[in-house]
Amino acid sequence: MLRVAHLDSNALDNELGAFFWANFKALLPLVNGEYVEEWKLALDTLVFLFATKYSRIFRCSTTYGSRLSNLSFKCGRIALFVVTVFQSYLSKKLSHRIFNRDSGRNVKFYRVMLALYNVFDACNFCHFLSNWGNEYGENKVYYTLLQRLLDVRPARIRGEQSYYQSMIYSGLEYQNRQLLWNSVLELLNITVLPRAISRLTSKRRGKPVLERETDIEHCHLCGEFPTMPYRIFCCERLYCYVCFLKVLELRECQNCHNKQEIKGMPYYG
Repeated sequence: MLRVAHLDSNALDNELGAFFWANFKALLPLVNGEYVEEWKLALDTLVFLFATKYSRIFRCSTTYGSRLSNLSFKCGRIALFVVTVFQSYLSKKLSHRIFNRDSGRNVKFYRVMLALYNVFDACNFCHFLSNWGNEYGENKVYYTLLQRLLDVRPARIRGEQSYYQSMIYSGLEYQNRQLLWNSVLELLNITVLPRAISRLTSKRRGKPVLERETDIEHCHLCGEFPTMPYRIFCCERLYCYVCFLKVLELRECQNCHNKQEIKGMPYYG
């Protein structure tokens, strides 16, 4: 179970870093220039500083993914930073420098050392997968060879029962955040953004601002703000998702009283 939690922790941390890196490159096109690796190292360092914690009581460090996976590392934050962030940057820069600038003898020596490291790393990973001893940290099980060299050892944070409870709570928390985020997006798409855009465009063109019809911005059945809005095809009016299901049951639009092929689609503004 500890090995599965370790793999899940690495996947979550990599997904978090890839998410921030993709958005960072989209906001700053200059990142795609010469110093891409340096920019990525700086961003990964910031994410590491804000997402990791160190407990002086238990003398262990945790990342974003390890906390969700009920995992901790028996080391300080510096050692954890080296094996999770700096090791990738250092290996890329070292390979680039040797293959592009050094002579053939140094390149051959580097390839031999890299092959030996990969062999020992593969053996270490096989030992990591095949270790069936005590999984609570008493046996020293390491995910990579560098973690073995720096003694970055994983261990459980809580017991088996509290582990499953934390997984359930984290899933519920994720769903609640998604619902809140979807509600905020619906509010912005339907009310705030259309009015702001229409006012900006009207000011540029020198035309008076015209208010939209209030009944279009509200559900035509319940009269409230549309929750998960659906736009009906016959008269282009908005309904709540639940109200739209009621219209389908009634087989009649409550606005234009159309009774033929009541259809609609989600409305995103």
